[in-house]
Formats: sequence, structure tokens, C-alpha cells
Amino acid sequence: MNGTRRLTRTAATTVLITMIVASCWPATAGTAAARPIPLPARFGPPTPPAPVTVITHSNSPWWTFLIVAMTASALTLIATAALVRLRHRPGARQA
Repeated sequence: MNGTRRLTRTAATTVLITMIVASCWPATAGTAAARPIPLPARFGPPTPPAPVTVITHSNSPWWTFLIVAMTASALTLIATAALVRLRHRPGARQA
């Protein structure tokens, strides 16, 4: 019974940590996408516009998000398993 309870607690902790990390990604992406006001617009005379750069991409960033999410989930599982093993090793002092 104790092993099942420990497994349930570990799984719940892993899912919770993964959800917290996943919920931080939109905030991080929003912060990274924000650009400061260009310096000439704030101070000094206006300058001519910069040449336009065309960025070509595949229009499918979902696979990148999927790879990053799977990697983060795997690392979370590995870290949680390592912490559980360190915490419950046979020679550890129980408080």
C-alpha cells in the first residue's frame, strides 16, 4: 500500500511540475517577443527606415513546441525520479 501511495504522490508531483513549467512558456514567449521602442523614436531626429528583411520559414512552429515540451517533460520526470531515489535510499536518515 505504501509503494502505491508513494508512486501516486510521485506521479502527481511530476504532473504538477510539468503543468507549472508548461504554463510559464506563454509568459516567457510573450516577454521574448516584446521589443523595446527603437532609440531614434524616443530621442533625436527621425532616421530613414531600415531595409525590410524577409524571413522564410515553414509556417509550422508546432513541431518545435512539441519537441521542447517532450524534452522538458522527460527532464522533469528524470529529475523527480532522481530526487525520490535520493530521498528514499536505504541508508538515508529518516526525520
